[in-house]
Amino acid sequence: MNRKNDAVEPTARQLEILTGTLIADGHLRRNLSNTVYGKIEHGKKQYDYLLWKYLELNNLCSPIILNYNKDKRFGEDYRRESYSFNIKANPALETLYNNLYNL
Repeated sequence: MNRKNDAVEPTARQLEILTGTLIADGHLRRNLSNTVYGKIEHGKKQYDYLLWKYLELNNLCSPIILNYNKDKRFGEDYRRESYSFNIKANPALETLYNNLYNL
């Protein structure tokens, strides 16, 4: 899987969606090669909302995946289902990262 997306410049609309999402439902981080990538995740009840975001951002992202996370508050048998996709490393994310995390 290609984890970088240097050739694709996000549109203004995509940057607005990413900015709003990063305030609440997603995050950016630096990897070991010092490039910035992101992740957006929602619970199963918000799958349609995640799908809308994915369709808006799909040229910047990896496919949607299903996640199962154990929630220790409810015992070993409780599994929380969520869906997520990663935003591939892209130079445009560097500016977002600096604006949101380096205050």
